[in-house]
Amino acid sequence: MNLSAGCMHCLVDRQWEQIKDHTDEQAKAAYMKDVLREVASADDGDSAPVVVARLNRLQRAYFGNLDSFDALKAEYNTKLLGMEAGIRRRIHSAADPLAAALKLARAGNYIDFGAMGRVDDEKLSQLIGGAADETLDAEV
Repeated sequence: MNLSAGCMHCLVDRQWEQIKDHTDEQAKAAYMKDVLREVASADDGDSAPVVVARLNRLQRAYFGNLDSFDALKAEYNTKLLGMEAGIRRRIHSAADPLAAALKLARAGNYIDFGAMGRVDDEKLSQLIGGAADETLDAEV
């Protein structure tokens, strides 16, 4: 997926959120200028994860390793692995297993700490629970 204007905005916002509490104002200003240059110079075919990888390297160069999502990722991996058997049953018992799998995968995309910053467990449960009632657009 190409980097859209909304993705660019979000990438810059996420970088600011990660460094805003840092005390060195000069480093923050220099870093944000480099972030803006990096986002502005992205190739048309670059996806957000490609640009994020570059921004992560840049962030480490300025500030070292800041708070990552490793603990949250591990927590949600454990939660979803605990739900795996039930999700598999739902997929295998569906009239259209591929459609069911796609709908559940789409619900799982809600778990994106880079984009969301925070994941609401209740909303995640609603998305997974209601996935079967969602529609798929065959044209997309």
